[in-house]
Amino acid sequence: MKWNLRFPYCLAFLVLCSSSSYSQWIGVHSGFTSIYPIFPLAGGTDFLLGTTDKGIYRSSDSGSTWSQSNSGLTNLFVGSLAYDGPSLFAGTHKGIFVSTNDGTSWTAASSGLTNQTINCLTSDGTNIFAGTQGGVFVSSNNGMNWNQINSGLTNGVVNALLVNDGDIFAGTGGGGVFVSTDQGTSWSPIDSGLTNFSVNALLATGGNLFAGTNGGAFLSTNNGMIWAPIDSNLTNNILFPFVLAFAASGTNLFVGTYGGVFLSTNNGTSWAEVGFNGVYIYCLVVVDSDLFAGTNGSGLWKRPLSEMITLVGDPINSRPSQFELGQNYPNPFNPKTTIHFELPKESHVHLELFNVLAQSVLEILDEKRPAGAYDVKVNAGSLSSGIYFYRLTAGNFVQTKKMVLMK
Repeated sequence: MKWNLRFPYCLAFLVLCSSSSYSQWIGVHSGFTSIYPIFPLAGGTDFLLGTTDKGIYRSSDSGSTWSQSNSGLTNLFVGSLAYDGPSLFAGTHKGIFVSTNDGTSWTAASSGLTNQTINCLTSDGTNIFAGTQGGVFVSSNNGMNWNQINSGLTNGVVNALLVNDGDIFAGTGGGGVFVSTDQGTSWSPIDSGLTNFSVNALLATGGNLFAGTNGGAFLSTNNGMIWAPIDSNLTNNILFPFVLAFAASGTNLFVGTYGGVFLSTNNGTSWAEVGFNGVYIYCLVVVDSDLFAGTNGSGLWKRPLSEMITLVGDPINSRPSQFELGQNYPNPFNPKTTIHFELPKESHVHLELFNVLAQSVLEILDEKRPAGAYDVKVNAGSLSSGIYFYRLTAGNFVQTKKMVLMK
């Protein structure tokens, strides 16, 4: 999973409710203004987060203490953060900044950007892509230069970018979703089934694509060719059916809306509220066993995944209908990631990691497993940055997917 999102401005009054679901969350920091990206660094205890007017904050102790990390940053509206190779990029409302020391200091990296209002950033391990108010830009040299890649993109307000299995998806502020299969050289609309074309967030997980819009959430099971709405009982605020953020943990899908956090254990067929009734949720991210939520004006919060999944009902023990290997999440990662797979029957499972020369570099699993859905944690701390492939063999089923390690 990747966080590829940009959120619309909020003009409504924020009402903090004292529901039980709100009180069950743990306040990580309440002194921030609106929080857009939450970005875990290596090790799982270091975080960066971007705010609307105070720049970037850093914590090295799982959020217990925070300090500003704005050295060299000349604009304090930070709406996106992304890794590309050894560098960390921050998208602001006045260009892009790059850090080679995990955010300790920043340098402007906006040469070639004809629009410097940055809505989102993502990377495929070789290139870094920026979504702006004026289309998509790409850099292949660590942000030293940017080139516009808008051919076929009929709406230039790019709110969300997602790289998945070599394709690039762009969610726009009124033009729906576009896909590029050639690294952004050309774009094609993939709108069939969308009833709202203002897209705020995109997510790929479990072989599915999800789009969050100003009119609810949508699911595609065929790489965006056809979309179906999945917003039945999703929001408790019918005036604002906005979906602003996604996060996933195995088969559990979380969304952040103008009405709180919701969880679905069945790909959006049904939803249950798990927090913040009436609060605007700008960003979500799963880190180890917790879900973190960034809000509009109420700071950063977290809640154990197990608590919410138990409350709603965990489908992890149900019997899948077919073999499936999911895309690892997060991806790119540093150095920990999770691989999801499903077995319709008891099978001997062999899960292995290969480099680009097809050499085995890490054996992850080699054992018999009963039917079910599984999440396997992988620590690639001993490997160098680069592109790798993981292969699942279970009986006669064999499937391989690509992952990107960035240190």
